[in-house]
Amino acid sequence: MRPRIHAISILIAFFAAGCNLTPEYLRPDVPVPPTFTTASAAPLPNIDPDWWRIFRSGTLTTLIAEANVDNTDIAAAFRRIEQARASYRIARSTLFPAIEVGGDATLQRVNLKGFPPDTRKIYNANANLNYEVDLFGGNRAATASARADVVSRLFDREDVELTVQAEVATTYMSLLLARERLRIANDTIGNVMEVLRVVVARFEAGAATSLDTAQQKSALASTRAVQALFSEDVRNAENALAVLLGDAAGTLHVNGTGLAALRVPAIAPGQPAALLYRRPDIRRAEADLIAANADIGAARAALFPSLNLNLDAAFTNTPVKTTTTAIGASLLAPIFQGGRLRANVRLTEERKAELVETYRKTVLVALQEVEDALAAIKGSRQRVAQLTTSFQEARNAYRLSRVQYEAGAIDFTTLLDAQRTQIVAEDNLALARFERLAAVVDLIRALGGGWVEKP
Repeated sequence: MRPRIHAISILIAFFAAGCNLTPEYLRPDVPVPPTFTTASAAPLPNIDPDWWRIFRSGTLTTLIAEANVDNTDIAAAFRRIEQARASYRIARSTLFPAIEVGGDATLQRVNLKGFPPDTRKIYNANANLNYEVDLFGGNRAATASARADVVSRLFDREDVELTVQAEVATTYMSLLLARERLRIANDTIGNVMEVLRVVVARFEAGAATSLDTAQQKSALASTRAVQALFSEDVRNAENALAVLLGDAAGTLHVNGTGLAALRVPAIAPGQPAALLYRRPDIRRAEADLIAANADIGAARAALFPSLNLNLDAAFTNTPVKTTTTAIGASLLAPIFQGGRLRANVRLTEERKAELVETYRKTVLVALQEVEDALAAIKGSRQRVAQLTTSFQEARNAYRLSRVQYEAGAIDFTTLLDAQRTQIVAEDNLALARFERLAAVVDLIRALGGGWVEKP
């Protein structure tokens, strides 16, 4: 009997260690170009992990620090991590024996005629050990899947953090843009009112027409309408920032300098292949794929028999103390399940195939976002340069036109055109500055946020 038991133990150990029905994981092949269209001399650019500091704005740094602590999306992502960790511990518990103990105590009083009453205390104790031998690696595969899900949730939190940080930065810049445009509107109202006084004075002197006066009053009313719109934009941007910081709308007022005071950093995109391990959304998609691959192993293992070992021990302190021990083993093999088990295997395989395509798309979208951000940076840089010149010339043209109009050298229509040109040029310059800063934020996010190459 002993040699037979020894041989069975060796066989069980062999199956427990050697049978693994999980397919080998291979990272999906995705066409990644060797370089971006905007070449970079740095193969792997270093970006400050606190990347928002490179804009050199104390207000922006404070806002993002608050969002990192109080943002509700980040907090929810952390809770998803804790849920995944709990699920992993549940899955991992199947790799170990389950032990249960119990007991009871009974007070028994015996009255026999002719004998004094007898009180007895009876104790019962029992213990049970149950262990499922992981013959075909189903429990190990389920544990690996749960472990990969934890990794996925960790990368999910990183992606949420990066998204929130980028939204805070862009929204703050939108607030500065709205304030800049509001300032332009306020300055324009002052200029328009000054010109209106000149027009009214010339009209009263007979040197201007009522049409000139009406046109300037119309321009004043239009500018005041735009002023109200920009005031609304300021409030909306502050409300959006409040929500990002976990506060109620209307409770936040942000101080800050203008767009021109923000530093515009130069970011090297590096090599496209670096995105595969820099971007948290790509890493999350791959972790999901690894989990799905392990799920296939668990589903395949369910097609085969399962072996359970059981050990029961009991103790009773009756007048005759007794101890019993029972050892058992049960083998359960699925014979007919109506196709459920094989359908489950097919389900896990198709789920993995779906996630392969999801991973590929995530990589392709990441490459697109970097290319788009690079194009936006290049285009906005050129627009800022040209619009700066355009605004300077428009401002000079308006100044000269006003002098000439007051001297009677030009008509009011020419002055009005010069005035409108200056307003549009200054507003377009503010928009271009915002777009340039927003494009830098988009590029940092597309590259995966802050990154420092380890030596």
